[in-house]
Amino acid sequence: MSTPLHAANPPSFEELGQASGLVLYTARPVVPAGIHEVTVTGLHDRAQVFVDGTLVTVLDRPTASFPVTGTGAAIELCLLVENQGRINYGPLLGQGKGILGGVHVGRRLVHGWSVRSLPLDEWSAQDLAHAATAAGPADGRGIATAHLHVDEPADTFLSLPGFAKGFVWVNGTLLGRYWEVGPQATLYLPGPLLRAGDNILTVLELDRFGTHVELLDAPRLGPCEEYIETFD
Repeated sequence: MSTPLHAANPPSFEELGQASGLVLYTARPVVPAGIHEVTVTGLHDRAQVFVDGTLVTVLDRPTASFPVTGTGAAIELCLLVENQGRINYGPLLGQGKGILGGVHVGRRLVHGWSVRSLPLDEWSAQDLAHAATAAGPADGRGIATAHLHVDEPADTFLSLPGFAKGFVWVNGTLLGRYWEVGPQATLYLPGPLLRAGDNILTVLELDRFGTHVELLDAPRLGPCEEYIETFD
């Protein structure tokens, strides 16, 4: 687990030397009495926003805002930002990730951030075990583990019905990301990642846990889709 970095403004993934995963940005701005608009500029790509420990909204646009009711005291403002992938062609090649602009309360720019890098693909088995201990399931999200008994390892497909969005590891190896919006509903689980006997599956769920996982003989890839992108 990384040590928090302190910065005047929220640094990007690139400034943190992080290629993928999550970054947790935390600040304690004073919010005057009344309802005020908090605006996040240059968001790439998705942020869960917590105020005093409570999830208040999810942002998924480069510029987005949400209301906060202040009392004249400081609030704890946390933004858990996810890098949802990088573009490797066209005019957006090399686009940064994280919060590339800034965060405003009304017209005031928020300064004084504590930033924690969460490069999930670089976590060791020890990092993952520590994270599971420190951030167990709470309010439908967090980290949970399950034990899978396998008689004979073989290729299979992992399904997480009822789960919303997150990351999954098998025996300490990051298998991939899942999202209920689809279209793909399974993750390919190669046989060499499994071992005969007990196996540990770890899930970092960002929104809502399901009740069970499934190992299937065939993938569920969802309906065929055609995507055409045009540039002005």
